[in-house]
Amino acid sequence: MDKFKAMLGGKKEAKPANNTTTNTTTAPATTTTPATTSTPATTTVPATTNTPATTTTPATTTVVAGTTAIKAEKPIKMYSHAGGPNPWKVAIIMNELGIPYTTELLEFENMKKEPFESVNPNGRVPAIEDPNTGLTLWESGSIIQYLLETYDTTNKLSYATGKEKWEASNWFHLQTSGQGPYWGQKAWFTLYHPEKDLTSVLDRYSNEIRRLLGVINSHLKKSGKPYLVGDKVTYADLAFVPWHWLVILPPHLMGAEFEKEWQTSYPEAWAWNQRLQERPSVVKAKEERLKAMGM
Repeated sequence: MDKFKAMLGGKKEAKPANNTTTNTTTAPATTTTPATTSTPATTTVPATTNTPATTTTPATTTVVAGTTAIKAEKPIKMYSHAGGPNPWKVAIIMNELGIPYTTELLEFENMKKEPFESVNPNGRVPAIEDPNTGLTLWESGSIIQYLLETYDTTNKLSYATGKEKWEASNWFHLQTSGQGPYWGQKAWFTLYHPEKDLTSVLDRYSNEIRRLLGVINSHLKKSGKPYLVGDKVTYADLAFVPWHWLVILPPHLMGAEFEKEWQTSYPEAWAWNQRLQERPSVVKAKEERLKAMGM
């Protein structure tokens, strides 16, 4: 536990960890104009107007997000922290969508002062800078919505219309407003206040962890589906994953035996978690996190 606390909030400066792949953006192959231009008979004009056969968009062209389908030619810069779950939510989504990115790890004491304060005035991670659109964003929920609307052009992780679109939003908001805050408070009081008798506080947040797993377990049991919405994994499923790490990996916030309790008391939720943990995007993010933590 002490080792994890040191990794989570230590003073040592971490070097940026680059995780970059390359994508390309292809501009439309042809631009067509009418073959002839007609004017009144008394006015003479050329019989044809020719335009170049192809129009090439330079790789450095800035495209405003939401106006057209684009690819991330330049890596997105993500500000992160080794132990914090929320940045790894963003990393998983970028891994799924094949978006290149680099990671700059920050210690807590550097989040509330310049130069990072100009990136995120709230002094928290994650935050991203996207050179492909010129946007700087913070708050993991906002960032994930942006990545989906800008880069998930085939709806790999989302639904474009219908009830599934809004059901995915439901579960995503449960993660950001229900799982994150309560599991985060469990981490805070467990790791940073061991010298005090906080039995009632810890019990409250432990019970919230169990309650939320029960909600998910019940839903999956009733639906008979492998994921929260429809028949495919969505961003809503993946957003839960990094918080699961806090209870199934060090620091084991619920104790080392909780994994067995999860398997027996919430079997559908456990099977769902296992399916998510096996995805290459999740494996990659988990390996990056453990490396950043020196584990």
